[in-house]
Amino acid sequence: MRALRFHGKGDVRLDDIPIPQCGPREVRLKVAYCGICGTDVHEYLDGPILLPSHDEPNKFTGAGLPLTMGHEMSGIVTEVGGDVKSVTVGQRVCVNPATGCEHQGRPDCELCVAGRRNICTCSAFYGLQCAAGGFADDICVDAIAIKPLADHVSLKLGAMAEPLAVASHMVRVSGFRKGQNVVVLGAGPIGCALTLLLKENVAIHEKPLQIDMNRITLSEKRILAGNAYTNDDFDTVVRLLERRGPEIESFITAVVPLEQAVRGGFEELVHHKAQHSKILIEVGGELRERISSSL
Repeated sequence: MRALRFHGKGDVRLDDIPIPQCGPREVRLKVAYCGICGTDVHEYLDGPILLPSHDEPNKFTGAGLPLTMGHEMSGIVTEVGGDVKSVTVGQRVCVNPATGCEHQGRPDCELCVAGRRNICTCSAFYGLQCAAGGFADDICVDAIAIKPLADHVSLKLGAMAEPLAVASHMVRVSGFRKGQNVVVLGAGPIGCALTLLLKENVAIHEKPLQIDMNRITLSEKRILAGNAYTNDDFDTVVRLLERRGPEIESFITAVVPLEQAVRGGFEELVHHKAQHSKILIEVGGELRERISSSL
């Protein structure tokens, strides 16, 4: 099958790799669409940052380079493992790409016990620290990562769930109350999502940020960071997709076929970032939507 893999800084290639085997707790998807995240672009320009290196595989998943990228994905279920009861073949779904203790068969860490699975000590993401990613024809993911989509929600919209979940989580933990005024800095995909949900996609930074702590102290400012999302945030977003689909779909500024992902996707965002909010990579695209009824 085709897979867009990170080999090193500035080196992302469309490779031919074996089709993955579906484990007993896993679900196989035919990927329809997968968005390019700001994190993906930073990895392309200056990685590996969050990705494993050639010399050091991820300590939780064992994944190394080359690694299939892509974590903002939607698709159609084509196979379910023998232990899976919650998902059926033919379902149209999006994926929560965050994995942790419960996915890796480990006892819950202290943070997971506290309900903060988004900052699990064993955290790893499909398309970043796991071998499987969404820029590929097929992907096998843990069944608990699956989020079914309503019939009227397109698979393009399904690929928008992950960046919206980031925004939803930040709104939830920010402490802002209804009626308060908020300034959103940046109009990237997550900045746009924040204006909808009430946030900004800086993703990760390849270099440390310089912050004047004296100015922060003298004005008694507070700094709060947010990391990823929980399952509850994803559930909130899936419901939002059902109600606000056309508005969210307007965030999509380009759809590029997988074979043109580097030039038409990554390089386009590097050189013409201001012209885009979200670029989706079409892996199977609408064809998957048309064949879903026959699965």
